[in-house]
Amino acid sequence: MNAIAFHPAADGADVGEWLMRDTAAFSERANTIWQNSSAPEGDHPYRRKYGLGEDLVWVYGKPGFVNGEDIQNAVVVPYFKGSTNEIISLRFIVTNEDGDERDIWLRGDSEYVGAYARFGACKTDTVLVTWSFSDGASLFAATPYCVAVPENPACVGIVAATLASAHRTTRVVVCSDEVSRTAAEVAARMIGAPLVTPSADNGSYRYESFVHLHQQMGADALCVLVDSADVPKSNVSTDGAPTDIAPWPLESPDINELVATVKQTVRRFSVLTDVQSFVVALWIIVSHVMDLMPFSPILGLYSPTKGCGKTTVLGVLRLLVYRPIVAANLTPAYLYHIIARWMPTMLIDEGDTFVHKNSDLTGIINSGHTRISGFVGKMNNGQPKTHPVFCGKVLAMIGRPPATIYHRSIPIHLRRKLSNETVEPLYYANEAEFAQLKSKIVRWAIDNRSAIEKARPPRLRVADSRMADNFVPLLSVASLGGEELLDRVLICTET
Repeated sequence: MNAIAFHPAADGADVGEWLMRDTAAFSERANTIWQNSSAPEGDHPYRRKYGLGEDLVWVYGKPGFVNGEDIQNAVVVPYFKGSTNEIISLRFIVTNEDGDERDIWLRGDSEYVGAYARFGACKTDTVLVTWSFSDGASLFAATPYCVAVPENPACVGIVAATLASAHRTTRVVVCSDEVSRTAAEVAARMIGAPLVTPSADNGSYRYESFVHLHQQMGADALCVLVDSADVPKSNVSTDGAPTDIAPWPLESPDINELVATVKQTVRRFSVLTDVQSFVVALWIIVSHVMDLMPFSPILGLYSPTKGCGKTTVLGVLRLLVYRPIVAANLTPAYLYHIIARWMPTMLIDEGDTFVHKNSDLTGIINSGHTRISGFVGKMNNGQPKTHPVFCGKVLAMIGRPPATIYHRSIPIHLRRKLSNETVEPLYYANEAEFAQLKSKIVRWAIDNRSAIEKARPPRLRVADSRMADNFVPLLSVASLGGEELLDRVLICTET
C-alpha cells in the first residue's frame, strides 16, 4: 500500500469523532484512514502472534484515539460494500505486547449486510471466503488466491453469494474451522462451492485454524488442502432423506427473470422446444410450492423410443426441483414411506416397465393428483391406515402411460436429437451454477408463499376440465409475473 501524506485529522485527534461527524462522507474519510495506514514493525504483536509476513496487515501509524482509546499501531481493517470500493465500516484491532486483542468498530451504514474485507486484487480464478481475519491473512500468504473476510461471520453465505453472482467464472471456496463447519456447509452448498477445513480427510492432522495449520505444516500443505477441496455432498443424507438447499441470502429474484433463467438452463442440455422448455421451467418452480397447490400435475416425459433424452432431462430436474428422489421400479410401500416423511418430488424413470402392470402403483400416482383427496387407504396388520400420496411427480417412459395417468399429466413429448442439433453434455455441467439457481428458486418460493396462496388465476378455456386442473399450479406461479407471463402459459396449451 502506498500511503499518502494528506490526513484531515490532526495527530492525537479523536479519529472516531472525525469519522462519524459526517456519515455521508464516512466512506471517503475511512478511505483516507486506510490509505494513510502503514506496514507495522516486524515485531508488531499481531504479526508475531499469527506469524504473518510483510504486506498482510496495516496499522494506524499516527497518534490518535477512538472514544478515548489509543489506536496508534492498531491494525486497520476496511470492510467494503460488495464488489464496490465503498468502505462500509472500519475495524481497529488493538493489540497489547502479549498479543491480546480487542476490536473497535466504526460503521457508516448500519443497515447494509454482507460487507467484507479483502486480501488481494479481484481475480477471476479463485476466491477464498473465511470467517476469521487472521485466517484470511494466513490463507492469502500461503496460497496464490485472494481472500474475502465477512464483517459479520453470520454473513458468510451472503458474501459467498455476492462473489458468485459478481464473478460467474470465479471458483469460490468456503474456508471454515470445525466449530463453524455446519454453517459453512450450508453456505457452500448454496452456491455449489468447495468447502475446506484445517484438517486432512485421512486424519493425519487437525488444527484449530488455518493460521495454526500454516505455522505447523507450511504453505504447501495449505495450498494442497485448498486446491483439493470438494463441494459438500448434497444429494441425500445418511438416512436417504433429500437434503434441502439454503435459500439465496440476497434479494428475491423477479419471477419473470427466474423463469427465463431456468428455461435457458433446461434448453442448454436438451432439444426441447421453446414451449416445452418454458413449461418444464415453470413446473420446476412449482415443485417448490407444490404443497400449496390444489393439484399436482405429473410432468410426463414421454418418448416414442429410447435415446430421446429422458435421462438427461431427469438429470436437469434432479438438480433443480424440490427434494428430488430418483427412483425406478418402485413399490407401493416405498412410495407411501417417502411421501409421508418428506413430501419429495418423485423422479420416476422407466415407467414403461411397471405402470401398465401394477395397478397399485397406478392408483397411487392417480390419487396423488388432487391435494384434498391425495390419500390411499390400506389395511396394515389388520388396522386401517391412510397414506398421503400428494407430491410432485415426474414420470419418464417410452410410449404413453394408461389414460388415467396421461390425463393427469402435462405431457412433454420427446424426440431424438437431429444431426445438426447440438446441446451441452450434462456430465460437464457446473453444479455450482445449478446450486445457485436452485437457491434462488428456494428464495423466491419462501418469499412468495402468501401471494401464491392468494393467487386466483383464470382457468383455461378448454373442454377438458382435467387439463384445466393440470395447469392451475403453473398459472398460479405465472400470475405473480404479470399478464405477459400468464399469456405465455395460455399459449402453451394451444400448441
